[in-house]
Amino acid sequence: MPKLYLLLGSNKGNRVDYLFAAKNMLEIELDSCITISSIYETAAWGNKEQAAFLNQCLAFETHLLPQEILTIIKNIELRCGRTVSERWGEREIDIDILLHGDLIYESDNLSIPHIHLHERKFALLPLYEIADYALHPIFKKNILQLLGECNDGLEVAIYKAE
Repeated sequence: MPKLYLLLGSNKGNRVDYLFAAKNMLEIELDSCITISSIYETAAWGNKEQAAFLNQCLAFETHLLPQEILTIIKNIELRCGRTVSERWGEREIDIDILLHGDLIYESDNLSIPHIHLHERKFALLPLYEIADYALHPIFKKNILQLLGECNDGLEVAIYKAE
């Protein structure tokens, strides 16, 4: 069964609670999560005038189609209280599809693998933790190689609750 890698992110409100709630809902909708990364904290990417993000990567096994997965994700974001914001703005929860096995998929509202995965250390580090040798189907490089080539200068660190 293909492995689906999702990245959760939150920088608004109780960030840990939003990650936890989204993970629980995803486990109900997609079945049990097979691997979970640590929680990482990083400054916002894109629009830097906002609170730091917490990110976590989850792995599932699923035969669901990309648009089915996207529908589930968008519904969970809404159920977690996500409000519409500006591009790269603050959000209660954000769920991105990073990889889905060796699938390459492109539509108006979804790209798999995630179009910016190789450029974002905040996505690569938690993914590396749980899938270091997963292969990027377009670049034909594993996550360890992509991380080594990533030019993202934002510091990403394992989150330590205060």
